[in-house]
Amino acid sequence: MEGMFDTALQRQRDALHAKDDDRAIVEIRNGEHDANPIWFSMRRVDQLNGRVILDKVTRVLNSNQEFMADGQLRMSYIHVPTPRAGGRRTNIVANESMADWLVRKQDQKCVFSPDNVDNMCLTRSVAVAMAKLRVSRFAFRRMKSPASGIQTEKAESLCTHANIDKTQRCGIDEVRKLQDALPDFRLCVFTDKEGKECVFKGPYAVARKNIYLLWHAEHFAAIFYPESAFDYKFMCEKCVVFYNNAGDHRCPGSCWRCLGPDEHTDALRRCDSCGHQFAGDECFENHKTHKLPHSQFTKCDAFKFCNGCKRSYSRLRGGPHVCNFVYCKFCKNNVLENHLCFMQRWEEKEKNDKWSYHTVTYDIETSQCDPVEGQPDTLEHKPILLVSQTVCDACAHIQQDDYFCTHCKTRQHIFHCLDDPNINVMGQFLDYLQSFPAKSALLLVAHNAKAFDAIFALQEMIARKLKVDLTLQGAKIISMKVKTWKFIDSLMFLPMPLSSMPKAFGLNELKKGYWPYLACKPEYFHYEGPLLDQSYYCVSTMKSKAAVDFHTWYDQQVSDGYVFNFKKDLIDYCISDVTILRQSCHAFRKLFEQCAGFDPMFHCITLSSACMSAYRRNFLPPNKIGLVPDGGYHGRGKQSHAALRWLDFEAHKLGMVIKTVHTDREVSILGRRVDGYVEIPHPDGRIEKRVYQFHGCYWHHCPQHFPTSDDDKENRHERTQALTALFREQGYIVVEKWECKFNEELKTDPETIAFFEAHPTTRSPPLLLRDALVGGRTSAMRWYHKANLEKGERINMADVVSEYPNANLRGKYPYGHPKIYLEGDPDIPPVEEWNGMIKCTVLPPRDLFVPVLPYKARGRLMFPLCRTCVETGNKESCHHNDPSDRQLTSSWCAPELLLALQEKSYQLVTVHEVHQYPGTMVYNPDTGEDGLLSGYVRCFMALKMQASWWPPECDSEKKSLSL
Repeated sequence: MEGMFDTALQRQRDALHAKDDDRAIVEIRNGEHDANPIWFSMRRVDQLNGRVILDKVTRVLNSNQEFMADGQLRMSYIHVPTPRAGGRRTNIVANESMADWLVRKQDQKCVFSPDNVDNMCLTRSVAVAMAKLRVSRFAFRRMKSPASGIQTEKAESLCTHANIDKTQRCGIDEVRKLQDALPDFRLCVFTDKEGKECVFKGPYAVARKNIYLLWHAEHFAAIFYPESAFDYKFMCEKCVVFYNNAGDHRCPGSCWRCLGPDEHTDALRRCDSCGHQFAGDECFENHKTHKLPHSQFTKCDAFKFCNGCKRSYSRLRGGPHVCNFVYCKFCKNNVLENHLCFMQRWEEKEKNDKWSYHTVTYDIETSQCDPVEGQPDTLEHKPILLVSQTVCDACAHIQQDDYFCTHCKTRQHIFHCLDDPNINVMGQFLDYLQSFPAKSALLLVAHNAKAFDAIFALQEMIARKLKVDLTLQGAKIISMKVKTWKFIDSLMFLPMPLSSMPKAFGLNELKKGYWPYLACKPEYFHYEGPLLDQSYYCVSTMKSKAAVDFHTWYDQQVSDGYVFNFKKDLIDYCISDVTILRQSCHAFRKLFEQCAGFDPMFHCITLSSACMSAYRRNFLPPNKIGLVPDGGYHGRGKQSHAALRWLDFEAHKLGMVIKTVHTDREVSILGRRVDGYVEIPHPDGRIEKRVYQFHGCYWHHCPQHFPTSDDDKENRHERTQALTALFREQGYIVVEKWECKFNEELKTDPETIAFFEAHPTTRSPPLLLRDALVGGRTSAMRWYHKANLEKGERINMADVVSEYPNANLRGKYPYGHPKIYLEGDPDIPPVEEWNGMIKCTVLPPRDLFVPVLPYKARGRLMFPLCRTCVETGNKESCHHNDPSDRQLTSSWCAPELLLALQEKSYQLVTVHEVHQYPGTMVYNPDTGEDGLLSGYVRCFMALKMQASWWPPECDSEKKSLSL
């Protein structure tokens, strides 16, 4: 298969003349079904080969055996050529995009481009920009008009004043001359449409007003509203920087205390109102009078300093301040430091009573007659017919196509260019969408929109300069938002062909017909006569049963003398498809809403997201599913090997586990991270809070080995001492150790030497929960067997019905956050009590026919009995007698590991890490107590059984007994 994929990729490269540094997106899908394709994100062409594709296909087949159920694969290859550097060309795409942007911004009155025939575009732009800042609106309008003569007069005056030759083209040198001649203004020149390429920026002064210019294609234009022109919310006039969030930018050299423009270094002075310290009188006054960026509050109003926890907090967030509490973006609440979050309940966004909500179901038919520009061998799809049907909550239940609703107006609209090829079908459709009144939200649904219908809508919206928000899956558009329009793909909710929907939803009166797609050409648009030849119907792409049904239908139509009318039948065929999709989506949404309580297509974009939302909304028990912290349970922080060795020794002396970045997570005390922390209970009920700090000599400026010099920007030793004093002031016991002192004890202290001789520090990488998540692998025990029919042998196939739902219904699931035990910890629970994830080393048996522990080797999931054999790809008998050659080290879930150890003769060699969860949840059928997922399964299992219908062996008597 690797060679097959290499051949297919090379054929595509040759056909498209793709170079190594071009980009490509590849998608592979089952020949019959488009659900769950395998896609490769955009990458260099030379990085795609048969081995890369085969590895990913193999991984998918581990858990999705149906992917190659019919033995057919379809590969889509999307080529993205890399722009080539070269001379001056007017047809380069980047220039066209810039020109389109310039036209759009001129229409929005953000940019003024002088329409001049001379070489004074620079001075004309500056003159108009100065008038915008100085003169009245009427005078400004006269200045913009070149016919008035005022613009030319002012431009010539600026040329004379700045000593610029008005007959020569202008560049950056002329901008500098103009800047020197305009002391009251500051010129800023951009060359791009994102506001990132500022090629000239005059000196900043408080009294100077900024004039923004665009220099493109040797032509200058004035930018009146730079934030709108570059599509940003905020800008800093001093730094000429654009940003979208108010707190994303702080000017270099500004004062971080008062947020003023200049840095202050005077003696500190504390404010009695907010508690912060400020460097001198000017800094103090600034914090009381200067407003925060894009806010009506000053720093004194918005922030306060707590003397209890020595931290600054915002008063604008709401709620009283509580020491050692922080705001959690997941829990949406103030929580303790080192807080561990849980998955929270999901709530749908309520619809606004003042808005109207409509669902537009549509389908597009295309022709392929004209070649793609620059690719004469490739024909382009162009829409020739679009049928849409619009419904709202008030009329969605009414089935007829030609219904008129007082809210939606006429339900069905037909747009086509069958009579006039100059008509823009998608343009007419977007005009119809824009005809809806204000405060109207539209949900637009098409089947397989991600790979077909939505692309035509996107092309038209780009042509209209509309801003589009895309959600992509590879190169497929699974969601597209434009203002109050939301385009989705019904295939992401209903993974079935359109022809299967009537039966699936009981729409007995509807049936998808057949259409001669290869006849969608202008010469057939007005054809009327006998049915076209069967070859036009793409019979070769049909499955065997579908082909038989087609031939039966075709022969019947011919025998009945059916008269085929291309235009009428195409419109009827498209109307039928839209009607099937509209009624099927309505049935699905209604059924889902009855079970889950919300509309899946309105609130979600895929079926998986709708299912997760349904679970979180209706069945999620509070504080049961823990969210793994960023960076894992070990945290993002890192500690030196020496620090961890010292903390191990201190934990040994103390006889208790000290929380560190390796044992738990790095702990924060008073908002400052510490190396180790432990709470020690005393007999009198008092809790001693002890902090451990290991000071590296270089980083903390050890006075003996790395004393602070005058060249250092900060005194790290003083900062370390101040932090220790802060902890002790707040009642913590601080145990400190300098690196040099610890190194000396490792050589001279008998107790330290004895401990590390008996406990060598060998640490494996931390357990990652994702490493324990693997799929299944199925394999034939025998590749070929010929049944002896004379002896009554038969080859049977058994299928387990609803295996996954049954496991989710009755299986045990751990809950909460785990307690972490590391190698050598005396408190590690016994093996039979393990409940969670374990990273360990095991020795497999030699004679196990079906191994049970998965192991990832060479990028594949395997179930080996020898590590060396599987890593080297050995296909012969194993001859490794050294146990260390056969041992497996990985992370496994407790149930499969216990099965291996207790029943399958695996031997436990070393335990590296155990994540022990506090308990399990399991469904109890006697009491009706739900497990973690049982409520969700019971809710939807009945629907699954109904959709599966009766087994073929069930007769009416068995059905009655079942009911």
